[in-house]
Amino acid sequence: MCGKICPQVNPRRSRHLSFSTYAAASGAYCATIERLGLGVSEAPVCEVLDEADNLVARVAYNGRIFAVGPDGECDYTRVLHETCGT
Repeated sequence: MCGKICPQVNPRRSRHLSFSTYAAASGAYCATIERLGLGVSEAPVCEVLDEADNLVARVAYNGRIFAVGPDGECDYTRVLHETCGT
């Protein structure tokens, strides 16, 4: 997997971070949530885009990454990255 994650902590200032693995993207997202002291209900949307900026996955608050279907909805049966201990 090669692409970007787009954590939208502030929708007006969304930023893109590049990662080459789902594990790295998950780790960075979880570290950001922890550093900001955010709870589950406060965790920002985090989308994974491919090299062509197509939405391919979403990162859950716990770092688990789910595929996104053609309809743009999370497919919770297709886990692309499982975090340790969840």
